[in-house]
Amino acid sequence: DAVQLVFSLIVECAKAGDFSSAYALREKLFDVDAMALVEIIKSAEIIEDEKRGIIEKRHLEIWKKLYETLMPEEATTLYFALKDTIYDVGTTVFRQGFKNRRLYFVDRGELKLICRQGSEERLIRAVGPGTLAGGNTFFAVSVCTTSLGTLGPAKLRYLDHDDFVKWRHTMPSLAGKLERYFAKTAKDYELLKEQDINRRQHSRIRIPGVLNFSILNAAGVPITGIFKGSISDISLGGMSFFIKITNTILPEMLLGRRMRIGFTFSRANSDIKVAKTGIIIGVIDHLFNNYSVHLRFDRELDPLILKAAKTLQPL
Repeated sequence: DAVQLVFSLIVECAKAGDFSSAYALREKLFDVDAMALVEIIKSAEIIEDEKRGIIEKRHLEIWKKLYETLMPEEATTLYFALKDTIYDVGTTVFRQGFKNRRLYFVDRGELKLICRQGSEERLIRAVGPGTLAGGNTFFAVSVCTTSLGTLGPAKLRYLDHDDFVKWRHTMPSLAGKLERYFAKTAKDYELLKEQDINRRQHSRIRIPGVLNFSILNAAGVPITGIFKGSISDISLGGMSFFIKITNTILPEMLLGRRMRIGFTFSRANSDIKVAKTGIIIGVIDHLFNNYSVHLRFDRELDPLILKAAKTLQPL
């Protein structure tokens, strides 16, 4: 009777999602009757089935390639070790120069990985669902070389380093698979090096003129009105222009945002209209509320337009 009572409580707790109580009761089942093997085995199966049943399908879809490498027990162990956290827009997840001992799994939202060099803050890459973040300081002992911030509301899960250390002894196969999975992703120092290469890849042409721009959301829909800026230079890969900013919070909010720009070149018989979209990779303070906005195009500029820019004056 005692075995059946404890067993029914295990089932009740498991179905309610109270797995800590279910495991505690299962330990109690051993004390009641260590030879009640049917109930002991069956209770373990019920707990694991209920755990697998409540794993979010969306999370499994995003991290399908990772979970496909794991055995069922490893998968449930990883999933239930992850802690949910919601971040509002403009929140810093981890900061350059500080320690971070969490491995973040991005499930939802738009974020930006940035690096500060002196007074200049540069976008390293946009971060979205299915991206691991913080791995450089999670798997190695060092301070963060970049900062991660949110562009909008974001849902992340994170793994504490203490859990990872524990797995090295209790479940080394899971710890090894997680480390190998991270090894295949782009590292912060590699992205920083790549950014320096990309900055020198295309020659810039200085041109005067005025452009129109608006800020876009992730779907490419404008979320602001149309504003004006003064063109500074342009290349095949991007351009920069100057704007006035009086709100000191705005430059940080702009970094990593998507933008649509447009301007027109005047010529004798016809005009050349340029309309491009891209991502803001830098917003630099030039004092007295003057800022240069640096945009990386989604697609390279037509070389013929660049050639025309050398000789024609924009409107």
